[in-house]
Amino acid sequence: MTASIGCSSGLHDVATAGVDQAITDISAYEEAAREAMRPVAAWPGPVGGPPAQPGVKIMWIACGFAAEGCKGPAEAAADAADALGWELRVVDGQLDPRIYNRAVSEAVDQGYDAVVLNAISVDAVAGAVQRARAAGVVVGSWDSGNNPSPSGVSFEVDQPIAQQGHNMVNYMVWKSGGNTKAYVTEAPEFNVVRGWIQGAREALETCDTCEIVREDKFTATEAATRVPTLMVSALRENPQINTVIGAYDAALLSALPSIRGAGFHRVRVGGFNGIAPWLQLIRDGQANVTSAVPMKWGAWAAFDNVNRLLAGEEIPLQNLPTRLIATENIAEIPQQGQWEGDLDYAAEYRRIWSAS
Repeated sequence: MTASIGCSSGLHDVATAGVDQAITDISAYEEAAREAMRPVAAWPGPVGGPPAQPGVKIMWIACGFAAEGCKGPAEAAADAADALGWELRVVDGQLDPRIYNRAVSEAVDQGYDAVVLNAISVDAVAGAVQRARAAGVVVGSWDSGNNPSPSGVSFEVDQPIAQQGHNMVNYMVWKSGGNTKAYVTEAPEFNVVRGWIQGAREALETCDTCEIVREDKFTATEAATRVPTLMVSALRENPQINTVIGAYDAALLSALPSIRGAGFHRVRVGGFNGIAPWLQLIRDGQANVTSAVPMKWGAWAAFDNVNRLLAGEEIPLQNLPTRLIATENIAEIPQQGQWEGDLDYAAEYRRIWSAS
């Protein structure tokens, strides 16, 4: 049983209600974290829709294959396109806005029906996307945190962004006994990362005895070089830090060995995404937690949205789930690959698309 020792309130997102609820003691942080660690039990997405539209050409632009969070959805896009019978081109964006823009322009020039951006801010491709929309191309995005508009993306696949940050902090407050002293890092080039971290900040503000000791920002290209040194320096300069909340799992992969190698074995380290290497580090007792979304499921959801728009129908909420994966429940997660959402999402979409 966990004692109440100083946090006056916390955050607990209830997915079905879509609201935050006040938490009044430490045991409630634990309860909220444990709820977030439970498996997804029922299909939350659409139950009907149009059959697969014929003769579609679609381009999938990934932020960069160097990051598993971008490569995995691209692989899933190939499976979804095959299920729909669509012609697909996948572009490795290599974390380079010049490649993103060139690919969108090529999609317009080559008569593509749709483009999906994966973990790419529409601001980085604003002119090219505006041209695509004017040409009648459906432009969607997944894991990008974009806001749909007439000249921007046609849709952004919905995911509970703030809730992922809340879940992370609920876990850290519980495990620290209400004494979370956090080092928070952010990668502002990714909209969803900003959303996760803002959710974490909001949750930490509910705990009177918790605080953010230090915050740093970095770019994706610095993840393997600057970030390990940055994090070790932050921990050495601020010995009160007992919690690291990283911008996303892949950015922590190089830093974690440096953190542990520098002797910071009791500092809890958590990230976001649920990629396979980070899950393995949790299994190995090196990492502590990740706040995950099923990234491959998101690719199928994006294709479902495209199919609906091409059929002249409105898109529904896809209601992608999130799950907190930590030391306590890592044994429930399959050994290989990213977390995929606990359900056979592909079968659900195939059923919808095969409807006559």
